[in-house]
Amino acid sequence: MPKTVLSFIVLLVFTLSFAEMACPADYPSRPVEVIVGFAPGGGVDVLFRVIAKHLSQELKKPIIVINKPGGGTIPAILDAMKAKPDGYTLLCDSNAHSSYQMGRKDIPFDPLERTFICKIAQCPHVLFCDPKLPWNNLSDVAAFLKEKPDQFTWGGMGGPSTTSYSQLQFFHLTGANLKKLKKVVYTGSGPILTAVAGGHVQFGSAGASAVPPFQQSGKVRSLVVTGGQVLKALPGVPSAKESGYPGVNVAMWDGLSGPLNLPREVITRINQAVKKVIQSPELLADLEKIASVPVYEDPESFKKSVIEEGEFAKKIREGTGE
Repeated sequence: MPKTVLSFIVLLVFTLSFAEMACPADYPSRPVEVIVGFAPGGGVDVLFRVIAKHLSQELKKPIIVINKPGGGTIPAILDAMKAKPDGYTLLCDSNAHSSYQMGRKDIPFDPLERTFICKIAQCPHVLFCDPKLPWNNLSDVAAFLKEKPDQFTWGGMGGPSTTSYSQLQFFHLTGANLKKLKKVVYTGSGPILTAVAGGHVQFGSAGASAVPPFQQSGKVRSLVVTGGQVLKALPGVPSAKESGYPGVNVAMWDGLSGPLNLPREVITRINQAVKKVIQSPELLADLEKIASVPVYEDPESFKKSVIEEGEFAKKIREGTGE
């Protein structure tokens, strides 16, 4: 046997052996870190922590949530995408981490250059205001935007996000002059909820999963739930559709992705676990408490929906200049 052939066989055997060592059949054999690109307490964070609790039980290993807010989620994405592809450092994917980055020229990565694992759950957004203001619905806000745009303050984020885009949808539909509105940038919808509750800004948005405690305590006034459905977790809060704003329909979702070349065993194991836990009455009950529902998508469907949603994000950017 020629030496070159023998060397190739030895190299192949070594490579296969190393792959098995890197991804043992008993994955996970230790805790898994999942990076969230927002501050604690926001919609993406709250929803994923509920998912992580049940997923940890199914995988029989802790899932450790690592919050890395700021920079328009770019630092968090880069940390996850540059991680060792062994399944022990993953990204809590969301609109802001993938689809809303599509078509941007100012980011140091390709949003599709990752391993899409699965989409897990989603919830609508809630547009809310400081309860001390005389705004009881979106029409009141729209009137103020028209009459006193230079006195309007809203809490948004530095990069593309459902938190900002749900508000930008509304502003665009009302013909608001964005140049006159004052945007205050925060690292997540959790800090925005706190800012509105404290009277630091007038208006904000957050994934519905984060809003119930603030609504129940009277710290914010929830004006609408995006889309066409009302929520048990937010009784009395109308949908945007029934309020006369059907075009305000942004929803936030959570999923999992990771660096390129994640082993097939990792992808398969996580999908098996997710498909099982989203059918459990315990998780469904916990999701209902935070106004969320399961929306499982396998890797192929997940990537396809990210690409399709990227077209929506592009239109929002073009329509608002953000």
